[in-house]
Amino acid sequence: MNITQMKTLIVSFKYLIRYPDKRILLSAVLALGLVTVSHRAFAQNQVHTDSLSNTIAVRPAQRDTVPKPKRVMLKSVIIPGWGQIVNKQIWKVPIIYGALFGLSYYSTVLTRDYHDFRAAYYNSLSDPTRSYHTDQRYGQTPAYLQGQSQQALKYYRNYYRNTRDMVYIGVGLAYGLNIIDAYIFAQLKDFNVSDDLSVRTRIGPQNAGPYQGVGLTLTFRLKSAR
Repeated sequence: MNITQMKTLIVSFKYLIRYPDKRILLSAVLALGLVTVSHRAFAQNQVHTDSLSNTIAVRPAQRDTVPKPKRVMLKSVIIPGWGQIVNKQIWKVPIIYGALFGLSYYSTVLTRDYHDFRAAYYNSLSDPTRSYHTDQRYGQTPAYLQGQSQQALKYYRNYYRNTRDMVYIGVGLAYGLNIIDAYIFAQLKDFNVSDDLSVRTRIGPQNAGPYQGVGLTLTFRLKSAR
C-alpha cells in the first residue's frame, strides 16, 4: 500500500467516526478503489510505454541482423561462398570450392588430351601434294599416339573436346548454384520453421461440380492453436 492509499484510508476513517453513515462508508471504499485503479492504470500505462520504446529501439537492430537476399546474392557473385558465410552455412564453402576446383582441374586434363589427339589426327592427314597438312600447326604428334589409326585419333579428339565442353558447362552450373543457394537461404532466413508448426494430410474422394475424383489435402496450423 502506497502513501496515497494510506492518506485516503485515514481520511475515510475520520469521516466514518464523525458521520457513521453507510453512504460515507461507501464513499470511502469507492475513493480507495478509485485511487487503486488509477494507480494500477498509471503503472500499466508506464510499463506499456517502456515496452513500446524498447520494441522500437530493438526492432531496427534485429532487422539489421537479417541479411538482405539481394546483397547476399551479390556477394556470392563476387566471391563464391561469401553468401554462404553470411547465411552462417560455412560448411557449404568446401563443397562449392571442391566442385569448382575439381571441375576446373578436370577440364585442364581433358584439354591437354584433346590437344594431343588433335595434333596427332591433323598430322596423320599429311599429304605431299597438300602442304598445309605437313606444317604441324597443332604441334608434333605425341610419342604415345604414334601409329594410331586416323579413325581412332578422330574419335578420341572429338570425345575429349565434347567432354571438356560439358565440364565447362558444369563449372558454370556450380558457380550459378552457389549464387542461387545463397539467395534462396537468405530468403528463408526469417521463414517460420518452428516446432509449433504441424501438417495434416488427407487423401480421399472429392467432388468438384459434376466431376468426382481423389485428391490430397494438406492443412498447416500451429500446435499451440489446438
